Order: sequence, then C-alpha cells, then structure tokens
Amino acid sequence: MSGGSSAVAIATAAAAVAGTYVAYTSAQDQKDSAAETKKQNEAALAEQAKANADTATAQADALAQQKAAAALTEASTTKQLTAAEEATNKASAKSPNTSAILSAAAQAGKSGQSGTMLTGPTGIDPSALSLGKNTLLGA
Repeated sequence: MSGGSSAVAIATAAAAVAGTYVAYTSAQDQKDSAAETKKQNEAALAEQAKANADTATAQADALAQQKAAAALTEASTTKQLTAAEEATNKASAKSPNTSAILSAAAQAGKSGQSGTMLTGPTGIDPSALSLGKNTLLGA
C-alpha cells in the first residue's frame, strides 16, 4: 500500500500545485485587469479635463464676443442719440429778435442820458470821487 499512498500523496501534491497555479494566474489576471482599468480611468479623466478646458476656452471666447457686441451696440446707440438731439436742436433753433432789441435801444437813446440801478439817471457827482485830494486821477 505504500505505492498506493504515495500515488495519493503525489496526486494531492499535484492538485495543490495546480490549485496554487490557478490561484496565481487568477491573481495575475486580476492585477492586469486592475492595471488596465486604471489606465482607462486615467485616459478618461485626461479626456474629460481636455474637454473641460476646451469648454472653458469656448465660453471665454463667447463672452469676449458678447462684450464686443455690447460695446458696439452702446456706441451705435450713443451715436444715434447724439444725432437725434442735434436734429431736434436744429429743428427748434431760436434766433434773437433783433428788431425788438434795436427798437428798445432806439427808445432808450431818445430819453437821454441813462444810468444804472446804482447811480440812477443823474449819474455820480464827480466831487464825490476825488476824496478831497487833487490828483491826476481824481481831478
């Protein structure tokens, strides 16, 4: 029976070695699968980061275009408003009534010497200006 028990021992040992090999290769397959999954995840993250950067660039470009369009619209509106004000002012331009001014001046000239509100029609007495001194300026 020693031959039979040695055959069983050899078969048991072979089964143990085969089980160990299967476990080892399964672990290696899991490592390889995990490494491949990690590479795929990193590639997906890199692609997503690039897409996010492209989106941010596109948004910045769109914002710049929107600001430029707003500035152009504001300049156009300001120009139109100025033109409208000028047209309104030109249409309602006032001119002085020169005939009334000349008539008033002629009437004032007919009444003789005139004065101001401070001096009245008689003016100022020249002796009040001399301050009691005889100078070239006051005499």
